[in-house]
Amino acid sequence: MVKQNKIMKKRVSAVILLSTVFFPFLLIGGFVFVGATVPLEGKVIENSSFLSASEEELQVVFFGYAGCSFICPTSLFTLGEVLDEIHEKNKYAGVGGIFVDVNASVQIQRAHEYGQYFSEKISGYNVTEEELKDLKSDFGLNVIGSGQPGEEIVHTDHFFIVKKTDSEWKVLKVIANQVNRKELNESIKEFLVQNNYSQIASR
Repeated sequence: MVKQNKIMKKRVSAVILLSTVFFPFLLIGGFVFVGATVPLEGKVIENSSFLSASEEELQVVFFGYAGCSFICPTSLFTLGEVLDEIHEKNKYAGVGGIFVDVNASVQIQRAHEYGQYFSEKISGYNVTEEELKDLKSDFGLNVIGSGQPGEEIVHTDHFFIVKKTDSEWKVLKVIANQVNRKELNESIKEFLVQNNYSQIASR
């Protein structure tokens, strides 16, 4: 699996290079969806079925779809690199990643496999139409497009850092996907400190 992931990451690197050209045009759709009208930080996630199998108290959630051309692989590549770096320093870091496939109309059922390409710390979840409606409410998501062959899905493309407290999950922070690896790493470590994983953040 590790060898397979390394090969995949090399392939994704080429995609990332191309994406730097197209990003300014593709990001416009994603950024307008989460705004000041959606007070997400501190919000309790009402429908957290996709988090039910989580073994970590802190998760970085990214919404996308497995057939995405640029934004999703680039973002997951960055997230995978950050999570791998954190866990290399401490395997008990207490943080993971979840890739939620919003392509509910065309169920490919490969979200988990797709997430694992980028890091063994990223799990995947395929949503149903009903779950997608709930997630739109919980995370202020907008999803445009059917995901049919040849059609791109325009969707909210942020990182959501969420934390489990008792039986509830809360949104701690929303981060735009153009964040670089260092900034994302620092944002995650900020909350690891709050979760008493200070030895991670001090490195």
